[in-house]
Amino acid sequence: MRFVVEATPRVQTYLLPNPRAQECIREAANQEDLVTTASIAFIARWVARAWSVLNVLIIFMFAIGESLRPFGSVPTYQEWIALALWPVGVAIGLLMAWLREVLGGLVALLCLAAFYFWTFLRSGHFPPGPFFFLIAAPAVVFLLAALLSSRQRDSNQRSS
Repeated sequence: MRFVVEATPRVQTYLLPNPRAQECIREAANQEDLVTTASIAFIARWVARAWSVLNVLIIFMFAIGESLRPFGSVPTYQEWIALALWPVGVAIGLLMAWLREVLGGLVALLCLAAFYFWTFLRSGHFPPGPFFFLIAAPAVVFLLAALLSSRQRDSNQRSS
């Protein structure tokens, strides 16, 4: 008695105590009704892409809005470092993740972590609220999609 994990050309199975349940799962696998790792990776990848485009557009809207203000002070060198990490570094990482999910996701998350660390060193506390993390959150979804894709590739190589 086994349980189907994925509907691939060579169906992989795990133990399942009920023969009727085993038969139902095999029928579903043959009809390709099961959700596969590849389909979850595909969905995660496109959710991350859409979310990253939205977040990069939000960052650019803030940048354009701030540049149109005729008054205000020029950022200090400490503020320029923070701006290089977030939003610039995070946006570059999110855009890079379209081509290289792991590299772009890591760049975005490392820039976010460095931004939090730099802000804490400067002021003694972290930035309030979830806003900064939510802008960088697609990086986590890109990494998830890359992980699922690599597992699918490994599974396909083992079944060949």
